[in-house]
Amino acid sequence: MFSLGVVYFIMVTGHPPFESNNPSTEDTWWKLIKNENWSKFWNELKLNILPEYVRHIIEKLLCVNI
Repeated sequence: MFSLGVVYFIMVTGHPPFESNNPSTEDTWWKLIKNENWSKFWNELKLNILPEYVRHIIEKLLCVNI
């Protein structure tokens, strides 16, 4: 499901939800996703303009701890 979340995120925003090809190393956005700090994630990427239902779908798809 995570991969689907990445594809959906790219379709909605035009860029991936992390900054590097290896997100586990020093990637600020990845750390926010991993820690489920969604409020800061949306603020950092300046994507608060996305409808809440779109952000909710992305948050559920980008679940790291399954």
